[in-house]
This record gives sequence, C-alpha cells and structure tokens, in this order.
Amino acid sequence: MSLADQLVRLSARQMGRRGFLGKSAVVGSAMVVAPRDLVLRPQTAYAAICGKSLCSTGYTEFCCTITGVNACPPGTVTGGWWKVDGSQFCGGGARYYLDCNAQCGTCGCGGRGLCGGECSGTGCGCANGDCNNWRSGCNKFRYGQCNQDIPCLGPIVCRVVTCTPPWLFDPSCGTTSRTDENTRNHTRPCAESSFGAVDVVEASGTELIVQGWAFNQDDYVESTLVRVYLDGAIWSDADANQIREDVGAMYPAFGSAHGFSIRQYVAPGKHSVCVYAIDRSSGRGSFLAFREFEVPEPPLAEASELTDSGEGAPQ
Repeated sequence: MSLADQLVRLSARQMGRRGFLGKSAVVGSAMVVAPRDLVLRPQTAYAAICGKSLCSTGYTEFCCTITGVNACPPGTVTGGWWKVDGSQFCGGGARYYLDCNAQCGTCGCGGRGLCGGECSGTGCGCANGDCNNWRSGCNKFRYGQCNQDIPCLGPIVCRVVTCTPPWLFDPSCGTTSRTDENTRNHTRPCAESSFGAVDVVEASGTELIVQGWAFNQDDYVESTLVRVYLDGAIWSDADANQIREDVGAMYPAFGSAHGFSIRQYVAPGKHSVCVYAIDRSSGRGSFLAFREFEVPEPPLAEASELTDSGEGAPQ
C-alpha cells in the first residue's frame, strides 16, 4: 500500500461515503501539490494545498457565499449566535453572527450535543472548493442559544450575519448574549445587503397586516423596497420610509425613517407569507421573515338579520 493510500485511509476514518470521497480527493491533491509538507508537517491536507489562504485560517464561511442567500440553507438549523459591538457594518450598532449547523439525523451524540459530519454527509473543506473561501463543515461547535429542543447538532456548515437581533431574525433563538471581537472585520459583499425585521404578520378580518422595518446598508438614506410574497407570488411592494423611533434609537447612524406597514385584502383560507428587503442598487433580496396564518371564512348573516325591502328581496 502506497503512502498516499495510507494517508487517505487514515484521514477518512469515522467518515461517511460522501465525506470519504471528498477527503480522498483532497488528500490525493495534497500529495501531488505538496507531498513533503503534508507528510512532515503537522497540518491538514487543505492547508498543504491552500497555504496561507482564508481556507487555512480555521474560520467558517458565510452562507451567502455558498448559496447566495444570507440564511441557513436547507438541512441546517441555527445552533447559536454571538455579536460584535459597535460594528461599522451596522451603523455603530451590534452585528450578529449565527451558526448554521448540520443536523444529525438518526445519529446520537455525546454530552456536548454534537455529532460528526458523517451523520448528514457533511464534508469538511474549503467552501465551494475554493481556497479563497473560509471553511465549511469543519468546526464542531454550538453556542446553544437557538433550537434548544434539538439535542444533537452536527458541524457548522456556514454562518449568517445580520444587524437584526437573532431572536427577531430566528424566533428559535434566545437572548443570552456572547461577544467575540475576533470576527469584527469578517464580512462578504453578499452579507452587506439590506436587513431588517418583521414585527407583525396577522389577519384582521379579510385583511392581512404586515409591519416592520428595513435598511439598505450601502445607502441607508434611500428607503428600502420591501416585497411581500403570498403563497409564492408577489403580493405587495412597499417603501420602508415610515418613522420608527425605536429603530432610530437602536441604529442612530441610520435614522428613524425606515418602517413599513402594509394592509391589504387576502382571501379566506390557509396562507404563507415571505418578506424580503430589496437592495435597490444590486437588486439582491434579504430574507426577513416567513409566517403561516389562516384567514377564517366570514360569518354568514343570520336569517333574523335579513329584512324585507317591500319588493320581496331580502336586504
């Protein structure tokens, strides 16, 4: 058995089929690109290939780099969050980082509440296979303020960043705070798009009320376009330009004129609503909220309430 084969087998221990294949390819590449470094120096195959790149720093990539959306991708859930205070990206307010952990499926986990990537087929490597990206699926860690009803979670696939408090961005998250200044300057252009929060999604009679606030991070003087989808189709557009003193107090650099309130007719029945803030310059949409609700059928008029007009037609 060759040295390369031995290294592949060693690296692939306790790993599922998909993870094994990915690891095999990386180790094989490392043996071609930097065989001496891989064998003689205590480092990963990724570090041997990528050298002093983002991938070798140990940090996790943003979700928007991987999927194009600043939200946890399918198959992951929010495992926890931390913040950086006084962020230049949030108008001097706090900036919040949320970890999107893989799920464990039927696998169990130890006392730390973490399982390996093999449970979900989550491989460890440079995000999108690019050394210029941070890693994905490598760090097994959980802050623990979110989805506490899920006892076991896998490695962190990617991270979401927002100026919106996590408990508003994801209702599964609690308010217990952690602070880590080491990630103060970590960002991506795709993560600097619009942000905000939805405070109200409720039916009143046959009308749907949607209220909240939103900013454009790259031009917070111009009002943000808020787009509401009802059952997958565009239902309403609105400018976020109403006064919200509470928002202005949270983000003084952005001012207060960033609220929105939409009230329109909606047919009776069960519905789903998705709300996005649209960056006018790039056209990029930032997810704000998803809600499901039901509008009851209007009550039928009681027979006793009907009157005769004198012409035989009830009024």
